[in-house]
This record gives sequence, structure tokens and C-alpha cells, in this order.
Amino acid sequence: MVNAAVENFICRSTKFGAERRGNKMLLDGRFAHSGSEQLSVAQVWDAVADTSDLQAPPPRLSGRHTVHIVADEALQRAATARAIFASGHHAEVYTDVAELVDHSPTGGTVLVHEWGKLGAASVCQALAQQGIWLPVMGFGIEIDASRIVAGMKAGAMDYIVGTLSVTTILAKLDECSRESTAVFEARDRRAKARAVLVRLSDRERQVLDMLATGLSNKEMARELGISPRTVEIHRMKMMVKIGASSSTHAVRIHIDALDGDRSAGLDNRTNS
Repeated sequence: MVNAAVENFICRSTKFGAERRGNKMLLDGRFAHSGSEQLSVAQVWDAVADTSDLQAPPPRLSGRHTVHIVADEALQRAATARAIFASGHHAEVYTDVAELVDHSPTGGTVLVHEWGKLGAASVCQALAQQGIWLPVMGFGIEIDASRIVAGMKAGAMDYIVGTLSVTTILAKLDECSRESTAVFEARDRRAKARAVLVRLSDRERQVLDMLATGLSNKEMARELGISPRTVEIHRMKMMVKIGASSSTHAVRIHIDALDGDRSAGLDNRTNS
């Protein structure tokens, strides 16, 4: 495992080393790979010493961002975490999906090394089973197309294919942050819309469904076999229960409840 001297070396070798030396993430042994893996200072330096990319002004995220790095190799975790720290953001490292789930992160972005059974797809599935949603990105020197397809279907936001650099990481994080905000807002709208629709009676829900298809009160009355006046009463009660200020607002709630993700334009992203 990575000993304290090596971890302290990692801390000192970063631009923000003074701050990181007191950071439990670097000192609690989670850089260590389970088993007898031993890393020397020279090995760590080989992995993280190239600072040429760190000197270029990278794109900046608004505020300090947390990146959860999941990688089974200690050198990969150390090098990636150093790049995140050097950019002014915070990194948490994990050896596998189980450790990430046990930590139950509530914010930030998950960056997963695509290798073997570990990948964005497995992370998305594990988080979903725990009711946790976070933006997930996979990374690797080479990633098979089938892995990317599986990851995107599972909910991965993006992939970084090729050599990692601070500039690339931050550009992807910035894009992922903006995109995940749209996803979160869509999911929030959908959850709220579904919560109000359960208040409706069966008839009120029928009226809302027909309103969303563009039917008038008279057309609804003919379809349901009731009078237009009765339709108006159901429609009025429906709008009060869901808090809709207009017919357009009611239709918007209906759309959000049924397909909140599509209303955020995600289908265009995943199918492009």
C-alpha cells in the first residue's frame, strides 16, 4: 500500500500541498490498493510529476467542485487526484464501486476509470440502486464503443478518451456541470409534477390527458359521454388541485410528469 511518506510527497508536490497535507482524503490510506501493492516516491513522481499542463490556464468552474475518483490502480487515483487538486478543486478517491456507494456522496461529479468490470455503467447502476443521482463520467486511454454505449444507456453523462490533462478534465467537468444541472432540474420538475397528479381523481386525470392532446371541452364531453358543463367542473377542480394557473401550465405539468428528461432535451444528446 502507499505509505505515509509517499502520500506526504504527493501532498507536497501539488500546488495546494500545504492545504492538502491536512486533508484526510490524502492521509487515510485510501490511495492504497487492497493487497500488497507497494509504491515508491519515484513511482509516484513518474505518474504525477509532469507539470507542463498544470501551468496553462484551464477553464474554470464556478465555485469549488468535488470530483469523486473511482479507479482500482493507486497510481491512477494519485495522478488524477493531483490534477484535480492542482486546478483548485477537491478530490475524493475510491478503489471500487462498493466504497463509493458506502460513502454515499451527495454532491459533485463521479470520474470513473474504465477498466475490467469497473466503469461508468456499473457506477450508474450501483448509485441508482441506492437512490443516489450524480453526474458520472468515464475515462481511459482507450474505451471500447460498446462500453460507452452501455454507460450512456445507464445514465453516464460523458467520457474522456485519451490522456488525461487538467485542461481536458476541467473542460469536461464544466460541460458536465451545466448539463447535469439541466438533468437535475428536469428530474425535480418530473418528481413535483407526479406528486401533484396523484391528487387527481380518475375523471380529472382523463380530462388532463385529453387537454394535453388539444381537445376542447365539447370534444372531451363527446369522448367521455358527459356534458360540456361537467367537463368544465372537472377541469376547474383539476387545475386547482395541481396548482395550474392556465391550461398551458396544466399541459406543462402533464408533460413534466410523463417525460421530464425529454423536456430537457436529453434525447438529442444521447442519440447524437
